[in-house]
Amino acid sequence: MSKMIKNWIYNGVHLMNFPVSNTDENGQRMNQSLSSAFLTAAYQQERWSEVRAERNTRIAATDSIYMRHSRELWTGKIVDDADNPTTLSSGNLAKLNDYVQTLADIPQQYSDPDAVVWPSFPEF
Repeated sequence: MSKMIKNWIYNGVHLMNFPVSNTDENGQRMNQSLSSAFLTAAYQQERWSEVRAERNTRIAATDSIYMRHSRELWTGKIVDDADNPTTLSSGNLAKLNDYVQTLADIPQQYSDPDAVVWPSFPEF
């Protein structure tokens, strides 16, 4: 399947359902004024925006776990305490922190948004 720009404005040009190859189903060039470099840059920018949105959604999904942990600390529970422990052990908290940091680092770790491999949510 060819790469498509779904709906993006790049350098003032609105591209919608536009193939990065700039060719139609018959192999004909669709727009003579749009270079391959321009379309590739527009595609990359749109895809990075999608990757960041997905990353932010995954990070936000951890907020309730962190909030519960904070609430437990406020009410006197102690991490790894035998009598009154928090739900998250120090090991599980470290796993969650590593997961969130890995997500946060994705844009800096990959040069191609289509090559992103999402980390698995840690098992507790």
